Amino acid sequence: NTTVTNAKKGVKNVIKSFWRKPKESVSSVMSDASRHRNDGNQSNKLASPDSAKYRYDSIESQTRLLADTLFLMRDYDAALGIYRLVKDDYKHDKAHLYYASVQEMIVLCMFMIDPSKYTYDVQHSIETALYSYSRAADEEKDDTNPGVRPSKAPYATRLATRLCLALSSARTICDGKHMEMADLLASASSHETPLGAAVLLERSSSHYYQAGMIRKYSFHMLMAGHMFRSAGQDRHAFRCFAASLYVYHGERWGELRSHLHSALAAQLFGMSRFALALQFYAKLIGSAGGGRVSVRSQQKFLNHLVEICRDEKAEALIAVDRMGYNPGNGQGNLTQLNNDLQQIEISNVGFPDVEDSSVRIFADNSDKASVLLGRADSIAANAMGSSGTGDESVWQDMIICAESELRASSISSSVDANGASEEESSNPNAAHSGNEMIDRIISEIDKEEREAEYRERQKRKGSARTVEVRATSEPVTVSFTVTNPLGLDIKLTEMQLVASLSCPNSGSLHSNEFTISDEQYDPSTPKVWKFHGSDKEFESPDFMHQGSIDADGSRVALVDKYNPYFVVTKKTVKMTPSSSTVVSLEICPLSKGDLEVIGVRFKLLGEVWIYHRFDLPGPLLQDTQLNRSKRVRGESMLLKSKIEEEMPSLKVTITPSNKNQSTVLQGQTSSWTLKLSNYGYAPAANIMLKTNAPWLNINDETGEEKDENSATSHCVGPSGTLMKVPFEGTNKAGILQPGETIEVPVFIRTSGGGRQDFYILCRYELWNEDSQTKLASPRHRWARKLLSIPVYPSITMSASLMPSYVNNGEHILSV
Repeated sequence: NTTVTNAKKGVKNVIKSFWRKPKESVSSVMSDASRHRNDGNQSNKLASPDSAKYRYDSIESQTRLLADTLFLMRDYDAALGIYRLVKDDYKHDKAHLYYASVQEMIVLCMFMIDPSKYTYDVQHSIETALYSYSRAADEEKDDTNPGVRPSKAPYATRLATRLCLALSSARTICDGKHMEMADLLASASSHETPLGAAVLLERSSSHYYQAGMIRKYSFHMLMAGHMFRSAGQDRHAFRCFAASLYVYHGERWGELRSHLHSALAAQLFGMSRFALALQFYAKLIGSAGGGRVSVRSQQKFLNHLVEICRDEKAEALIAVDRMGYNPGNGQGNLTQLNNDLQQIEISNVGFPDVEDSSVRIFADNSDKASVLLGRADSIAANAMGSSGTGDESVWQDMIICAESELRASSISSSVDANGASEEESSNPNAAHSGNEMIDRIISEIDKEEREAEYRERQKRKGSARTVEVRATSEPVTVSFTVTNPLGLDIKLTEMQLVASLSCPNSGSLHSNEFTISDEQYDPSTPKVWKFHGSDKEFESPDFMHQGSIDADGSRVALVDKYNPYFVVTKKTVKMTPSSSTVVSLEICPLSKGDLEVIGVRFKLLGEVWIYHRFDLPGPLLQDTQLNRSKRVRGESMLLKSKIEEEMPSLKVTITPSNKNQSTVLQGQTSSWTLKLSNYGYAPAANIMLKTNAPWLNINDETGEEKDENSATSHCVGPSGTLMKVPFEGTNKAGILQPGETIEVPVFIRTSGGGRQDFYILCRYELWNEDSQTKLASPRHRWARKLLSIPVYPSITMSASLMPSYVNNGEHILSV
């Protein structure tokens, strides 16, 4: 105490300290000491007399010894004063380690006296101590490998870590200052080893969380996980990654969420936790953020996913079950099956991205127009047409007019010649044009339009939703848009539709929704189906199984591959990075019942099955005010169909008889050939043609004499645009058998100028023996054909005769 008092205290000593010369820089001494500590030669550790900067008899050492003695004697006020005397000497000498140690003791003294009294001074001394420790660590750092964390932390770094952990556990200091404490812990981790940095970062994240900084908490917890992984602490790394993942569930953090999924997947894969790793890899390949990582990482995701599914089947099945595969109406169907029959299929991953809003369904007849089955039940099929499909309103008006003329003609033929029909007598407001047939047709057209308006209103309300009615053995095409979210080329093999068909007659249901298969089936020799009007080859779908319609789904049996209820086409699709393509797949029902297209499945890299279930929103319900206000949607009927009996399917073509004819002139009558081909599986009868203009004339080759009131061109009704097609079938007149083609010569006289759209609507009925005996009208269909014909102006000739003004008695003829 006397020595310190004589050397440090008093005004004289304070003034002398202003001109005190700094001692030799401590940096060289500390570096020499560090080299001696790391040297393997024990004699070198004791040989250097300069390893200690301040000898025990120096005034600095004596002052520090006095301050430490007073601290041990619990005289904290006196110790605080002595520490403050010596700290400036260490600062001038740039002895950062000594200076930081003194600052740390000053904090302890003020904390023991009264922390609330020295609030600012405590915080300032803590920051000064950590800063000095970091400068001392920089001087001790080995610069041979810059940017690489040391395997052993410098002595000053370990002292800084000890101080940070001690301060973090002191509630009195941390209360209300979590933000400052978190920043100190994070900064102290920069010089630590991976394990030490992980501990400090995890501790700082907890302070950020208590300070309400959720994003900084997640970020530092993520960095702690990376440090734990570098240190070989896999379980601690997984714990940190999982803790930070909870914050990034929102839509705004797609890239960070993908980064966390990538880190977790790699961590779990290395820990042999394959079930959880598969879940994260499935999310990575299906996320939009997957395209923002490197192509090498994306390829690693796919390789690890395939490797787990191939080598770890039990773990993969557990992961698939956890990922929430929830079939529509078959929960529990797989519970009674042997795991050897169940195949691995990953669902609900969004890879590739199938746009449900782009799903379209239409009948596959190698063309793109449409055919109607009945008046109210429409079916998408096609008859040969031009590049355009025409105006839908024109087609609907032609259908209404054709039906009205046919019914009016039928009523007219059944009315007694001397009496009026019951319908006319009960309708006093019917139009009276002076022609009974025209009045009857106008009444039928009004009736058809009222029915069409009523059906449209019911459809808007959502109370009249009906499924499409389709025919057996007629392929149906489903098209949709597929997007590759990854940055590498992918190949999707065996892409096929997933569907179910229930047959009420047999009481069974065939479906390929569940991934069960019989390994004894030989896929090298599959049975191939081909159908009329389609050049595609159909096969039995994979995983076809059979269940009961009325059962609860607990019993499922495999189906013979050669006798399914429906067959599908299989495609291979190659996609470039970040590309989109439209995929068209076909399905053909072979039995009557209720068909529903559920989704699509394919193989990834030829090994792993991926399944996507279509999710289509239904129409908005407008039947009640509550449904309108809440925008309630009904059930979508787009992918549902009712499969009826086999039907005929006509393909209509019309070509000029003269192949050299290249132009059509106004008023020109030219010879054409109407060609009708039945691509269906049932005979067609009562074939009618309806046109939008009276251009068409069917030649009457019967040779019968007719009076002037008889209909020409086989017309039905007074419009002259509805005609019955006369032909001689193979087995019976007026019946077109399946696979049969007829050619009917017709004449077309064009009118107007420019490009004219000539609409041809073909109506035909299903013919069978029962339809001839039943009173109800047989099922019928419509086929459309649109001709877009350029009509060129022709030369017209006219003559006029005028008297000559020059020579009397002569006339001038003008042509």
